[in-house]
Amino acid sequence: MANGASLKIIQSGTSTFSSSSKSFVLKQILCVPEIQKNLLFVHHFCLDNNVFFEFHVFFFLVKDYLGNILHQGPLSNGFYNFSASLAHLHPKSLSSIHVPTNIWHCHLSHASFPVINKAISLAHQKKFFYLF
Repeated sequence: MANGASLKIIQSGTSTFSSSSKSFVLKQILCVPEIQKNLLFVHHFCLDNNVFFEFHVFFFLVKDYLGNILHQGPLSNGFYNFSASLAHLHPKSLSSIHVPTNIWHCHLSHASFPVINKAISLAHQKKFFYLF
């Protein structure tokens, strides 16, 4: 969380869902009951499915690298929405695990704790000052 709080992951797994023209894989699904929305890590989705996104004012497109449209979804309440396609989502495998905080930060593409601690240490020594 942005405020540094941790959330409990009760399950993780992999699943697939299909649009009219392609099946997509969702890897490293994390089940976190405290999060009210299903969130998608666009970067991971693109890597796992060899696709890219186009975001427009009222909709988004998922395309392959030949430019073929594989999926289209609407903007809904400020979020680009896959929900119509995900209504048929059936997990392929789920397992209950404990995920350390450093894995959360890695999954969210945050800097690791050693990197942050080193940066803070150097900043306190006035060797550099960099504001993110």
